Amino acid sequence: MAGTKIMLAELTQLYSEKDDIYLPVIEEHVLWGNEYFPNISSRAAWNQYQAVIDDPQLPHWCKKENGHTQSIIDCRSWKVFKEAIDRAYRYFTNEDVALERATVTLPVILRVGQDIKEKFARGAASLCIYIRIDFNANSQVYLQSKERMEVEIECGTMFIVSGYQRHRLTGDGVVIAFQIDLPSISRSEALNKIDELQSDVNDESIFYSAVAQPISRPLPSFECIQEKINWLDHRAYKRYRRFECPVIKKYLLENDNPQLATQSEKEIVRRYGNQANFTESHYFHLKEHISVLTGQQCLELVRFVDDNISSAVIDSVDDFPEYQVDVSPELFAQLVGKETCEAVLNLPKILDKSLSHEKLSRLGYSLFLRLYSEETRSLIPFHHDICDYTCVIALNDQSDFSGGDFIMLNGDNLEKAAWKQGEALLHSGNLIHGVSKMNAGKRYSLVMFADHVE
Repeated sequence: MAGTKIMLAELTQLYSEKDDIYLPVIEEHVLWGNEYFPNISSRAAWNQYQAVIDDPQLPHWCKKENGHTQSIIDCRSWKVFKEAIDRAYRYFTNEDVALERATVTLPVILRVGQDIKEKFARGAASLCIYIRIDFNANSQVYLQSKERMEVEIECGTMFIVSGYQRHRLTGDGVVIAFQIDLPSISRSEALNKIDELQSDVNDESIFYSAVAQPISRPLPSFECIQEKINWLDHRAYKRYRRFECPVIKKYLLENDNPQLATQSEKEIVRRYGNQANFTESHYFHLKEHISVLTGQQCLELVRFVDDNISSAVIDSVDDFPEYQVDVSPELFAQLVGKETCEAVLNLPKILDKSLSHEKLSRLGYSLFLRLYSEETRSLIPFHHDICDYTCVIALNDQSDFSGGDFIMLNGDNLEKAAWKQGEALLHSGNLIHGVSKMNAGKRYSLVMFADHVE
């Protein structure tokens, strides 16, 4: 029916709660990075404030729970506070922060005690602002963070720190403190309900729960936040393996000669290729130049790929589309003939002589036809297969394309595998290998994974 809308999550089996939220880049977020503003106050101003603060006729100091003393003097009319507010306002507008419904807590004057160690604590609002107003050159005030380095708050300086980071003031000096909440870009309840949170939740997780987009969505659970963080970390790792690691770029993107790889480069390939942490990744079996398909059979399979190729499925190796066509053993037999199909299914016997005819019947198979080209899947990072045996059969010749080399870590040698139409490369699943970037043409292959079935 025209105009009818259905929730996307209802139409896919891929839905997860983590997909409802977007986590902004933490390093660039105005509510996470600390900011430092010098010369907010002056020595001349301190001379005026000190006269009020030290007035013996004003018993205005009271001890806080953390040991520091706090003044009940209202300093909202003080020039330093007004200028600090204006400076913070300009900072937010320059950072394109939406200031709708932004609030400021009443400023308080704190006398930081030199011998007092207050507990690390998060703020009650998104940002905590500290202005050191004393000009005692013989004393220092420090902002100590639970998960960050210590920073000195110099005389006359304003320091903005994330309210989501556990921190405390130490040293000896006088500070004006206040807090700012920005509800347009954060959820205040993440801090308002701080007593209800688990004590082992780190600052980053609480920050993300507060700023996860869209803000209109209720406060997400920490389990959801952690799942999203783990997913983002895993995605970043996969992208690094594909695009950014210098060794990967050298041999997969730039198609350098792998035989010239240094020992340290080969160790990097081994580390990034061994995602499942196989303890015996050095040991495997390998056979090349096994002729199994005729030119006509290869041509039929290439036509089948071109007619049925799909980019819908994402490869677990690097999160890019597979560009492959899955085929069952029955369909494969229809395409190449029963005799050839049986010959391909029996290939693991070449690697493992202990596989008797009876044992072969206990192997499970996964077969697919894959296409590599500049426009489709252009390469695949170093990895190993999650199976016992792998068979890769070339469906066209190396002369049909440029790039697209099957590069493998053969023992301690990084080398290119042979590629000739109709021939199979057979190896155990723990062989670390990848396919270098396609520069021109199309590369077709048949891949078979075989596993022992109990």
